[in-house]
Amino acid sequence: MWMKLSMWRERLLLLVLFSQIVFGDVDGGVTPGLYPAMFIFGDSLVDSGNNNFLPTFARADFLPNGIDFGTGWPTGRFCNGRTVADYIGLMVGIDPVPPYLALLQNKGMDGFTNGINFASGAAGILDESGYNYLARIPLSQQLGYFASVRAELVARKGNEEAERLLAKSLYFVEFGSNDYINNYLQPTSFSKLVYTPEAYQELLVTTYIQQIKVTNYSHYRALTPYPLFVSSNMT
Repeated sequence: MWMKLSMWRERLLLLVLFSQIVFGDVDGGVTPGLYPAMFIFGDSLVDSGNNNFLPTFARADFLPNGIDFGTGWPTGRFCNGRTVADYIGLMVGIDPVPPYLALLQNKGMDGFTNGINFASGAAGILDESGYNYLARIPLSQQLGYFASVRAELVARKGNEEAERLLAKSLYFVEFGSNDYINNYLQPTSFSKLVYTPEAYQELLVTTYIQQIKVTNYSHYRALTPYPLFVSSNMT
């Protein structure tokens, strides 16, 4: 029964995404099938190379990772080819977007074209999740990076043009697995001593909502009016 509920939830999320791609976002005035940029938040399932720049055990900059991507050289993606976020971007005409830390190392925001990937292997909703892999970029820090990007866009394009771009962009958010595998289910987990499974799940949901709200009111308009696809691993 548990697996069936999880499966139906994933199908529902894919249906929501498909409807946004085909019909667009009515309230946001998005032209069907046209998104100027894509912003990705998550963990190793969608990390496209941010962890290449971190002192972490969660790395994918070695073969056979990347053997079916482009020239066949590792990009930092934790897979042989493209990630699910890459494929979703291609479905709406957006080429794979660069990892944020790679962008900083090269041209900075001068290299901004079609979006940014903030995802980081071993990252979680809670800052402490993934601690056993050392460095990673948790959700709170990814949102902080996005706030910096927004501020830079406003400085370069002006508030109205920047907000128009952000409002018409596609957002992909994927978190949850590391909050269990690399936190709650670890033998040395402090969280497991403090929270029941039900209480811990509630903590994750509450923390996620609070982080979005804090970022929302402190730095920029709500993420929620923007076209948003969320894939949760909290099953």
